[in-house]
Amino acid sequence: MSSCCAQPGYAAIAPDSLTGLLKHALAKTELNREYARCNRNGHDSVVAMLDLDHFKQVNDSYGHGTGDMVIKALANLLRHRLRNTDIIGRYGGEEFVVLLPECSLDKAVEVLEALSQDFSRLVFNGGSEEFSVSLSAGVAALNVYESGEQAIEAADRALYQRKRAGRNGVTAASGDLS
Repeated sequence: MSSCCAQPGYAAIAPDSLTGLLKHALAKTELNREYARCNRNGHDSVVAMLDLDHFKQVNDSYGHGTGDMVIKALANLLRHRLRNTDIIGRYGGEEFVVLLPECSLDKAVEVLEALSQDFSRLVFNGGSEEFSVSLSAGVAALNVYESGEQAIEAADRALYQRKRAGRNGVTAASGDLS
């Protein structure tokens, strides 16, 4: 599969230097475009926020070079396992945003659960030690919210709900804006 930044219209835009994915601002622009498409065409789409679990410990224990290797591994897994039509961005640090156009919330949870399980099985080398890293994700259906911004905030809340519930998995937003 090709990099998401190789899609038409992105050639002149520099990707995230570490992962080759979309940068934060462009990912949000794409989210708002897909939100408008959902409203116009009536299809379901999902936004997901992903975060590497206990990532500070990786950097503190093995160094930032090893941490960068973990971030690149997740970027590559996302790029190779998601559809060419899905939008993947590095939101900041060890946090990623994924936009799944024309995808139900249930299917998004299923896909991201499988990715989460597969990622946690990867083994990284940190000097003389081997270690694994898990990820947490929160997902929200775009068309349930009044804006793309509200949907991404709901996905972020669901992500932190997952973190509080033990990490290493996916939590769907309830659709409650409170």
